[in-house]
Amino acid sequence: MREIRFRGKRVDNGEWVYGNYYIFNPISDPAPHIQEQREDGCWSFEVNPETVGEFTGLTDKNGKEIYEGDMLHDGEYTDLVQWEYAQWHLIPANDGLHTYNDGAEVIGNIHDGEWVEAEEVGLVNIHEGEQK
Repeated sequence: MREIRFRGKRVDNGEWVYGNYYIFNPISDPAPHIQEQREDGCWSFEVNPETVGEFTGLTDKNGKEIYEGDMLHDGEYTDLVQWEYAQWHLIPANDGLHTYNDGAEVIGNIHDGEWVEAEEVGLVNIHEGEQK
């Protein structure tokens, strides 16, 4: 069974946090939070809802965990990891349909603007809908 975990960027300082996703009270406190386990205890942080992504249960060729919103590159193709229709998908930046292979590497994510560094591999800036 895969581990269910989320990540999101903290509202107060923009740092990534990893752990359980929850909304404390949808009526009085509808802000999303991630509860992160640390050496000094369990901490809860309000996160930007646009940055929340679920762990896929997979790792890249370097052992880095793959989350929704990550960009993968396998030497030939660059793809965006997205949850759609009750399953994980790779949305291709280049032509064609791609499947995950264990030679792929996380090269960034759509939330940190790291797509700019990957322009040479044809990554799509999905925020503006244009191909680079």
